[in-house]
Amino acid sequence: MAAIAFTILLNALAIMKGIPLMGRVLIGPEWKVFAKIASLGVVVAILSVVTGLWNIPVQYSTGFTQNVGYLFRNNWTWPYIIVWPVTLILFRRLSDSLRSSVVDLETMKILVQTKKSKQSFTEILEAKLAKTGATLFYSVVIGTSLFVVLDTLEITQGYYFYYRDGIDLCTYSFTEEDWSVFFAEGCWQRTNLMKPLETPSLWLNGAFNIAAYSMQTVMVITFTVLVLRLAQFFIALADALQGSNFTLDPWLDDPDQRLGLGRLGRAYNLFLTLIIIFETYVAGHRLQQIALREGISVLDYLRQLLALSSQPADWFDPELHMFGTADVGTISLIIVVVVPLTLICWFPLLKMRSYITTRKAELTKEWAMKRHQAELKGDSETAKRFERQTKQLDKANVWPNGDATAQRFILAMGLLWVGSIFPVLFVSAALGAFGLLEVIRFGAWVWDRYHKAEPA
Repeated sequence: MAAIAFTILLNALAIMKGIPLMGRVLIGPEWKVFAKIASLGVVVAILSVVTGLWNIPVQYSTGFTQNVGYLFRNNWTWPYIIVWPVTLILFRRLSDSLRSSVVDLETMKILVQTKKSKQSFTEILEAKLAKTGATLFYSVVIGTSLFVVLDTLEITQGYYFYYRDGIDLCTYSFTEEDWSVFFAEGCWQRTNLMKPLETPSLWLNGAFNIAAYSMQTVMVITFTVLVLRLAQFFIALADALQGSNFTLDPWLDDPDQRLGLGRLGRAYNLFLTLIIIFETYVAGHRLQQIALREGISVLDYLRQLLALSSQPADWFDPELHMFGTADVGTISLIIVVVVPLTLICWFPLLKMRSYITTRKAELTKEWAMKRHQAELKGDSETAKRFERQTKQLDKANVWPNGDATAQRFILAMGLLWVGSIFPVLFVSAALGAFGLLEVIRFGAWVWDRYHKAEPA
């Protein structure tokens, strides 16, 4: 019955328990889910062609040529037509993997109930998910709306001034000259059109911006809700293990040396991979903004960083990292969004690691005493069994997703976040500084391997 209950709970729709609107988005075969989500990006792409905002080749005062039309801006096309739908499908598969892994924990008696309770572990999780669903959803909607307001603040101000004063006066200078403000092309200061193009009216350009940014808002909301929803599940699982009603009875013969938590750990690795996809998007957006606002290509900027890679003293020069090119939206992404998401997704894993470390220490002490008692009684077979179990337990990973894997995820996520602030880190990593990070990872592994936690 417990397995059946988990099957009902941990599917793509039950993860959305308390959020029926998002649950309906995930209903149906994967190709239908993909088509539903991708259609939003396709519709906006078609609108860009209708409004004439799709193809805008320009030349910068630096001599660099680039197309700033909607269909040529990578952060506005393939992420919405391909990456976003695929990510939602991965979330569905992740929930299926969680279902299977938790069922395994119960059927293999690795997760066991130590005290009689009116509620099963399934019911506890279900109640928590249902109770927090609506609050979580509306909180994300409010937070995302605030982010979009900040992200579009400059464009909104510009539209207001151009509407008030007229385009001919050119009283406002946009820092980003692309499809979003093409109506004001006659006032662009850093770029010139490479061929004659008819510019849309302020109202038509503004209407398309509303469509494009509305799509971005929906994407951020769905992604954030799903990440936080899965984080809630992992936190509930970690809390249950650390409570008094459930305990971990480790599988010592686990070939992965993860005490039977391997499938759960692999599901968590997929969860962390989805976070890395988002961090990669933010890092790419930061590099693209630098290139767009400085009138250079991303490759040219990376070459500049490469030329200074042998001069660590200059790595923290503000001019090198062009902080002025980051708008309010990008800064919000890096600080207000990426950092909390990263901390939230690692919090339950750290709790589980702490529990596993403590549990290993408790069992090591318990088996040492039983081994000593067996030796005093002359029961060599029992003493050898406890000795073998202790050695197996000692070799087991303390991270449910694998010690080395967890540490590499930490390094990768840290590299992407810090690199978004200081892009030179990407170049230094490519040149071999990642070898230094691997040394740090090895040191973390040694600490995990040989640091003995005291039993509770």
